[in-house]
Amino acid sequence: MVSSEGQAPLLDAEVRHALRGIRPTTYRIEQHEAGLALSLTVPATLSLGGRRNVATRIVSHLQKAGIGFATDDPVQDLITLAACPLLRATQPG
Repeated sequence: MVSSEGQAPLLDAEVRHALRGIRPTTYRIEQHEAGLALSLTVPATLSLGGRRNVATRIVSHLQKAGIGFATDDPVQDLITLAACPLLRATQPG
């Protein structure tokens, strides 16, 4: 199976590898019909600043691995949405 951009779809293991420096209890990788999506699983009692910090770190780790989000503002969307779709964005750098 190949994505619409002619690239192989993301694998759960690729995302987990990119996030190996992030505590696994802070996120969940979900399989959707269109591919993988990621959501935050931090406690509701964590402050907005704390949630933003976790989301920023996740986005940064994924971008370094060439994985992006199918949203314009992934940090804000991770904080507010149930799940953000993932995609292969760039070549790892």
